[in-house]
Amino acid sequence: MKRSIIASIVLLLCAVSVVRADEVRVQTLMVPDVIDDPVNILIFPHQMVQYANCLWGDIHRTAAEDFGIIFSPGPRFGALALWQQSGDLVPGFNFGYGRRLFRFDLGFSGMYMSDHKHFGIGVGRTFFSKRVDLSFQYNDDINTKWYRINQHSLFRKGDYILAYRYAFVQHREPNDYLNHRIALSIQRLVLSEGFVHVSAEYIIQSGDFFEDFLDLYAGAELPLSRTFVFRLGMMEELNADMVPISFEFQPGIGMRIREFTLDFQFNKDRLHHKEATLVNSFGVDLNFGGF
Repeated sequence: MKRSIIASIVLLLCAVSVVRADEVRVQTLMVPDVIDDPVNILIFPHQMVQYANCLWGDIHRTAAEDFGIIFSPGPRFGALALWQQSGDLVPGFNFGYGRRLFRFDLGFSGMYMSDHKHFGIGVGRTFFSKRVDLSFQYNDDINTKWYRINQHSLFRKGDYILAYRYAFVQHREPNDYLNHRIALSIQRLVLSEGFVHVSAEYIIQSGDFFEDFLDLYAGAELPLSRTFVFRLGMMEELNADMVPISFEFQPGIGMRIREFTLDFQFNKDRLHHKEATLVNSFGVDLNFGGF
């Protein structure tokens, strides 16, 4: 009985926590943070305990760059993370620390500069084939001021992984409004380490901005061989009347060489314009705990 419980936990962690840690992978799959990846430690800082000893970096066509490292000399010392992240959420240099204590994963992250202050704290625990995460974030800079509460639940049943995420965001400056984000995802594990997924995120805003809309996602990460992985992500946005507003898709491919993974996001504009660059973004990550 004890061996079966341990095996279930190992299978769950291997299924959802394979160390691939760059923004290019997440952006190509075009999914919200219901699918686990080390780059989500900004939202759930305690998850850095699961992804110890990995290094990642990205170069985007827009000149934005992302890079980071999560290091742990051993389980009893916890994990230390340092990373630079671009984007709209919390751009800039972040640091964090996480540790497993009494079967709970605990962690915090922060950034403190004269014009930009950010703080996050989180807790999570795995129960056999289930996992629950909870975190809080506070951000105050020269342009925006907000706080956010995040809750994430995951359940595995056979080859299926069901995930749910709720986020409550209170914006104070420059506009005062509430933002509720509810996301659901169904993953089907295929071809050993691959999966296909269908996800949806419903956003409700009230206050200075009053609107609601729905984002639909679908995608796949399929191993073609021991070396190559094919990725495809699609997203469609619908307004309150369920009328499509926009549709996007992103193709990409990954190369696994020992503990390295090289990820390429192709530029879909190349299909219509031969002058466009072939590669939109490039990412690399290393699981140096495997050496």
